[in-house]
Amino acid sequence: DFDLLPAEAAARVDAARERGARIAIVTSGEAVPDITGPTLGVFPMPRLSAEVSVDLVRRAIPSLGDAVVAHVVTLADRWPGRLRAIVDLLAGRPVVATEDVDRLIAERRATGSESIPAPSLFANRAANAVPGSVGDRLEAIKHALDRGHTDEAAELLEPLAGERNLELAIARSRLATSRGDPRGAIEELAPYEEEASKAVGVAPAEWALHASRAHLRAGDYAKAEEHGAAVRARLGALAGTREAAALESEGASLVGLAHAFAGRFDEAVEELRTSAELAERSGSARVWSVALGSLGFVLQKFDRLADARTAYEGALAQAELAGDAGSVATTRLNLATIARTQGDIGATLVHLEAAVDMGKRSGRLSTLRHALVNL
Repeated sequence: DFDLLPAEAAARVDAARERGARIAIVTSGEAVPDITGPTLGVFPMPRLSAEVSVDLVRRAIPSLGDAVVAHVVTLADRWPGRLRAIVDLLAGRPVVATEDVDRLIAERRATGSESIPAPSLFANRAANAVPGSVGDRLEAIKHALDRGHTDEAAELLEPLAGERNLELAIARSRLATSRGDPRGAIEELAPYEEEASKAVGVAPAEWALHASRAHLRAGDYAKAEEHGAAVRARLGALAGTREAAALESEGASLVGLAHAFAGRFDEAVEELRTSAELAERSGSARVWSVALGSLGFVLQKFDRLADARTAYEGALAQAELAGDAGSVATTRLNLATIARTQGDIGATLVHLEAAVDMGKRSGRLSTLRHALVNL
């Protein structure tokens, strides 16, 4: 990467060569740097093959889907230095979609620097792209949570530590549930139950939805079913919209899971069929992923492993399409469990390594812990 060195560093190399030093340098494949002198020899290195390029990217970031791996290889044009630079840029980031790669590259270029970004994963975005008002910041937090970027959501929530309102309580509960603390999520939501029941807009249905999810994770399946079923009744003027269909779909998924934990397979499948129909109506890949992932879990619980794997594979494809890093991590873990049960150790290791990698990147701590234990 000699061509990326600052001018003063390149000058020191020149001075060393003038004193007789023999220095091997590596540059991009596009141009040979202008270094005069008798000791310069050019040894062209061919591009890597497509297969080797793909293998190197997969080894470095096992959680990437096929489309993102291919995108990285295309951007690097199969040059080893470029591949390394892009992989370094993606280090620690919850990268799921090709748009994530493009965004990170664009942010890096916008700094005018070729160095790797600062360790704070979202420092540039939080400081420069998120307006200072609470309302605008809340939208950014919701977007981060919808994409499973829990570390980003936590960083964005931090400046609002002293603020208390219904929308922030919902956001904090979502974060707590994603990080494996459903009791903490319930504590965040509880003081706002009455306010949520009287609110207008999306907040009443969102409160019920995330209360249902938190109670499900906490093992209170009756409460999870109660709150999940209440989502539809709380839609108000939103009824009939795509946003309403998305909320209803997620609520039905949670009710279906509650039925499954109670051993009511037929009722669970019926709810999840409803969830799938509503997910299709919503047009949201993220919601489709939730519906299919929930269906996969129920089928797995009742030993329909082949059908469960098909559902999980569909959920993974939709999660990748939506850029939902948290769902990618969870679905990979579930696929690993099925592969292990079916005796496919190779597939088990592939999925577990991907779940560990994306669990770290997304901040989905409960998934990360389970994946590490199984690995």
